[in-house]
Amino acid sequence: MADDSSFEIKNRKRNLEMLVEKRTNTLDYLKRLYSGEQNLHYLNIVRVQPQQVIQAIKPATLQKRAMAWCILGYSLASTLKIENTPTYVKTLIQLMEEYDYLLDHDMSSFGPNFKSREVSVNLDREDVEEFKPKIHKVGNTVYFEFLQIFNIPCDLDYLEIIFALSDVLKLVFGKLDVDKVNRLHYELILRFDSRMKHHFYSVLEKEMYEIGKKTVAEQTADVNTLFKTWLVVK
Repeated sequence: MADDSSFEIKNRKRNLEMLVEKRTNTLDYLKRLYSGEQNLHYLNIVRVQPQQVIQAIKPATLQKRAMAWCILGYSLASTLKIENTPTYVKTLIQLMEEYDYLLDHDMSSFGPNFKSREVSVNLDREDVEEFKPKIHKVGNTVYFEFLQIFNIPCDLDYLEIIFALSDVLKLVFGKLDVDKVNRLHYELILRFDSRMKHHFYSVLEKEMYEIGKKTVAEQTADVNTLFKTWLVVK
């Protein structure tokens, strides 16, 4: 791979710094929004209460989503000990490959079919041009290298899981050393961010949009009813 020009390096560094700042701000905003902060309104229009979020989601869907995010957050937190940036970036991609695989299959069956194991994949090479994430299988058993799977014997607090995963993701993005990221590393970071957007940010955004839209419609209906009451000639 040819060396990048100084312009490309500076541009990539600036773009990565902007991405980290953008995601940090997004995660802070979502956390404040879902905690029902008193002076914070979604799109500066409507304030959404935490209980509205819980009531808007079917209990089974809520728990399945919370369980998946709990596993993802715990697994991401386990990667924070990796110091080498190129290795860390590849670890994130491998982890997301495993997470996608888990979600594509019946999570209720992961006990006998999916297992976590100590990391054995060599990701320490600086060159990532040939790096491709893959799922490791032995017979009918899938072995995850970085995804930490475990049974959760109780219901999870959906909102607390959102807050916890948001905090972990801020640490993940904050850990990226922009001075040690080349073009291929940068592309992998964008891939990781794209997967997180699909699995987390966009889910919360869509959820909040639907709740906010419903709340505005209800409030508008109440106002219309009130005006009609005032306009009735007695």
